[in-house]
Amino acid sequence: MLKLMIADDEYFVRYGIMTSIDWQAHDCRFIHEASNGEEALEMIRAEKPDILLTDIRMPVMDGLELLRQLKKENIELPVIILTSYAEFEYAQQAIHLGVEEYILKLSSKPDDILNAVHRVRDRLLDRRQETSRQDIHYFQKSELAEIMGGQSFRILMLN
Repeated sequence: MLKLMIADDEYFVRYGIMTSIDWQAHDCRFIHEASNGEEALEMIRAEKPDILLTDIRMPVMDGLELLRQLKKENIELPVIILTSYAEFEYAQQAIHLGVEEYILKLSSKPDDILNAVHRVRDRLLDRRQETSRQDIHYFQKSELAEIMGGQSFRILMLN
């Protein structure tokens, strides 16, 4: 089951997103909600959600600063921005910080949010599969090197 987290200073936005969609039917659940970026960062460190939905403008720590902190701490977490601000500058900064989706709250419907989560989930699963394939490939090479002995393996790899 996919673990979601939402950070938004507006309680009714958080509540609406968490209750307007049957998340369980889509193999998702909200593990936490935060009212600002600082709370969200603490929860992300502790709970390790799969996807974060966050507002840009929040008190204490805004969504963009939250993204900067995640990047600084090397926390790889797909992020969907939910915002009331259609300003290009915010979108540009969000994209620069690696946001996967950017949704305007005022014009979005529950299906828009659900579809964004599905797209991000699909990309996340693709990345995890690729990482898994790379890990298996590395393990197989390591096993082969151990079986053949280091020197023979190096010769084989060079050919």
